[in-house]
Amino acid sequence: AAERIYNVIYYFIFIIVVSSLFLGVSGANQVVLGILALVTPLSFALSSACGKYVEGVMLVLYRDPFGIGDRIALSEVDTETSKTGSSTWFVENVDLFTTTVRFSITNEVATLANSALAPCRIINANRSPNAVVRITLKFGVDVPTNKIEEFYKSVEKFVKEKPREFLQLNALCASSIEVEQGYVEYLLTAQHLESWQNMGSVWQSKVALTQFCHEESRRLDMRFTRPVLPVTVKVTDGSNAVDVLSTDDVGGNDKADQTTKSTDD
Repeated sequence: AAERIYNVIYYFIFIIVVSSLFLGVSGANQVVLGILALVTPLSFALSSACGKYVEGVMLVLYRDPFGIGDRIALSEVDTETSKTGSSTWFVENVDLFTTTVRFSITNEVATLANSALAPCRIINANRSPNAVVRITLKFGVDVPTNKIEEFYKSVEKFVKEKPREFLQLNALCASSIEVEQGYVEYLLTAQHLESWQNMGSVWQSKVALTQFCHEESRRLDMRFTRPVLPVTVKVTDGSNAVDVLSTDDVGGNDKADQTTKSTDD
């Protein structure tokens, strides 16, 4: 594509030089005016397309947001980024007009206009070192602080024992407190040695860390168990709905007998 642009500029200058040699300065001016008279209306007609083309060229030549082989994620600028990692594409080819990408999950290939990529937010996983792994945990509101500290020390030791995977354990902090529902939500973050370019390695380490957290919370008896909510089962006979069983009535034979009798009627 760049060669085509250079050719157009070269031949335009060549025509002016040749015209000035054979026709003189006045003749060359007439040739230039004739070319401008032809190009000017076309430029107005193609101004939008030319603007998009220039925008795409500027993206590739000056912004240079990605290279061949990079894993990228595309989204609108005002769209919230996923906190667990974005869906990504591998860049397979780049020229001044288009970019060819391959979806990392399904291996599908797509060709995108560079002008369409210019206004997007482009996340480059290859240029995002030390991926941050986030794990959400739920503990009961009655879990004491000393158990939280013991849990954190155990996880920190687990991370330090894997120096080829993790760089460090960042933090364990409460992100939400739900007293009525009986739990506190914690956010555990750790920094990986690899970038999101090597997503498989990052996710494998995250799974191992998540499993360890759940096993450790079970060992310390910190896991949150959702309370059993009352459930009422109804049998609809025509327009009448009859209570058959309620979890609040387990062990209450009198009401069970009454409901059985009602269904027989």
